[in-house]
Amino acid sequence: MNYFYEFFPKRALQETIVLRVEQEDPLPEGDYLLSECYCINVNCHCYNTIIQAQRHQQNRLEAPIATMLYCWKKPLSKHNPFLLADAQQTPWAETVRNMFCEHLESHPEYSKMLSEHYKAMREKARKLAKINSVCPCSSGRKFKKCCLLR
Repeated sequence: MNYFYEFFPKRALQETIVLRVEQEDPLPEGDYLLSECYCINVNCHCYNTIIQAQRHQQNRLEAPIATMLYCWKKPLSKHNPFLLADAQQTPWAETVRNMFCEHLESHPEYSKMLSEHYKAMREKARKLAKINSVCPCSSGRKFKKCCLLR
């Protein structure tokens, strides 16, 4: 999985969603960035996006508060998005997940934007994936011995 901002830093600056939390909310007050990660294995078609919510404070990002998996091709449900069990979650993770669901419901264009980001990441991966080049999945192996075989 690779971060969208690693491949498209300028576009990510413009399109990354920031959720503002006011004093009355159960979360600490501040801005929470929703960073997107995508699978760039050219043979995989999972359509999943990993969303990491991180608090932005004093020009730095804190450790993720919640890490969720969201499939933008499926409707919202109690299982989409869901908190990843193998990721470190904070006590506020479920609250962040609920805020993310509310954002998806009130901004249906966000799912469309995620699908466009997915397509852009896949296209970039295809361009980077030369047979003898290093695999774009960050494994360190050559593409022909890694994702090309999957």
